[in-house]
Amino acid sequence: MRTALPLIATLCLATLTSCNQALDTSVYSKSEISEVIVDDDNSRVEDKSPTGKLKQVGRIQMSYLNEGVVDTYNCTGTLIASNIVITSAHCVYNAEEGYPYEVVFIPGAHIDGRSKYSREFVEKIYINSEYVDLEDAQDPYSDSAGYDFALLKLRNSGGRDISKKNAMGWYSYWYLEDKYLSKRADVRIASYPGDKNDGSLWKQDDCVMEPVTEYLYEHTCDTMPGSSGAALVGKHPYWSTPEKMGKDTEFVYAIHHGGSNNRNFATRITPERQKRIREIVAGDFSKTETMFTEVELLPRLYKSINIINDCHNDVQIGLSYEDQDFVWQNVGMYNLAPGEGLIDFARTGTSHFFLRALDIPRRKHISRRDGYSRDFHGSSFDMQKVSINQGLKDYYHRITCD
Repeated sequence: MRTALPLIATLCLATLTSCNQALDTSVYSKSEISEVIVDDDNSRVEDKSPTGKLKQVGRIQMSYLNEGVVDTYNCTGTLIASNIVITSAHCVYNAEEGYPYEVVFIPGAHIDGRSKYSREFVEKIYINSEYVDLEDAQDPYSDSAGYDFALLKLRNSGGRDISKKNAMGWYSYWYLEDKYLSKRADVRIASYPGDKNDGSLWKQDDCVMEPVTEYLYEHTCDTMPGSSGAALVGKHPYWSTPEKMGKDTEFVYAIHHGGSNNRNFATRITPERQKRIREIVAGDFSKTETMFTEVELLPRLYKSINIINDCHNDVQIGLSYEDQDFVWQNVGMYNLAPGEGLIDFARTGTSHFFLRALDIPRRKHISRRDGYSRDFHGSSFDMQKVSINQGLKDYYHRITCD
């Protein structure tokens, strides 16, 4: 089933150009689903940048419009093909706000959400149709928990697969029959828990899963808000899998959904779901319309940054902003006479930039010092963070003097 975005979301796609970059908020701030730490024995990934299979785990940032202001929430996702990420359905849909207008996947994100791999925009969402249709989709104990999964198709900026561009690779995925659980099929989880305010990746090995229903597991992995969508990964209890991939092959068996009290739940990959996921990976949506709803997201739009000198003195301006290639640029210093401006000077798709403004005659800073240090021509400056979340228009910032 194909669907168009709701009117309000379509409006956002057509006109909105900024997004919130906060890293420690969670999709659960507007949900009744909670998540719990079972034993609190997970461990922080110590590498500066995740390697091996962990680099195929990434942070997902979803941007929604709320009364003209962009709210951004975070989840976890995992590559299961060169341009397909698997995550939770509730990360990319809720009954109150519908679908996000923009979704970004950051593979291998770690400290402060940084990654040596490129950010990738999501082109299409394939969401389990039954999850969208169920009225109790936010109840962790309801049947809807067993339907809480979605696939994200990456836009592949530059026309190359993310795995080829960044040598990422991806996980295999498989269904695990209940009879194998008696063989202690331990699994691992890696995610971005919201209680870790540095945006770092954490993992836990040797979690245990138990079947609850045909579509749902209960598991013992440590989780917090932000862990939603994380894959439960493990080796097959018998190395000779049906596809004979080898004893060291790891499979995604389930997707972390949420929890309540002292229990955690994960949505299972079933034989039918595995088949339909393969069809999406192969680019054949026509066979999967009974299971998935396809939602297309439009490319990000950019707004211009305009700086106007409303001070009665000459001012010196320095800017730091993220350009259209996702590279932070430090530009300046520029001298502006009273009434002069930098019009359509820079274009950005983010929710903020950094500013330094100096009253030249008085040699006085007229911008705040918010603790954001940027280097200009060998000198470091403490700069003001300027938010541009007004949504629909290009941004004009006026410099004033006291």
